[in-house]
Amino acid sequence: MDFLSVEIKPYQFEPVRKQASQPVQNTDSSSEDDDNSEMSDARLTNTDWCKCGNCGIMSTLQECICCAELSLPESRLGDECCISSNESFQTVCLNQDVLDITLIRLHDVRRDNIVYPHDNRTYRWAAYTQFIYWSYGRLGKGNRRVVPSCVVQHIRRKYPEPSGIYVGFKDCEQPFLA
Repeated sequence: MDFLSVEIKPYQFEPVRKQASQPVQNTDSSSEDDDNSEMSDARLTNTDWCKCGNCGIMSTLQECICCAELSLPESRLGDECCISSNESFQTVCLNQDVLDITLIRLHDVRRDNIVYPHDNRTYRWAAYTQFIYWSYGRLGKGNRRVVPSCVVQHIRRKYPEPSGIYVGFKDCEQPFLA
């Protein structure tokens, strides 16, 4: 067999990402949509939607989600009713030494310089990153998940912003297309 005559076809065995199918909506339910919209808007003004008892009022509807509403691995929840009460969460996502190692690892991978000392904003970012890795594993480029309100509240209490103004969840600007 002549190796020079073999045609190379890179990426031929890579899986293709399928687009999520859109659910069919009934056009006769306009009043139902209005009710859902009003219920959704109510999430911005109270925490009645919280099932674990640790959520707070968030600035966007997308962030108004309780850990009990997510499909998190049961091993992460343990015997607790809220994931933020889990002992492993406290260690993995709030412990400053663990977050320092996380920042060193991430800066090493990205090959950028580490700035010392870390401020609370940097620790919050590392804590959110740790929570996503701990809960879901690596997500990949352009794939983001909203951190539950209860988790955000715990992280913000541990590493507060002096101004009290927080950025919140930002969706990926350019979605990843396979």
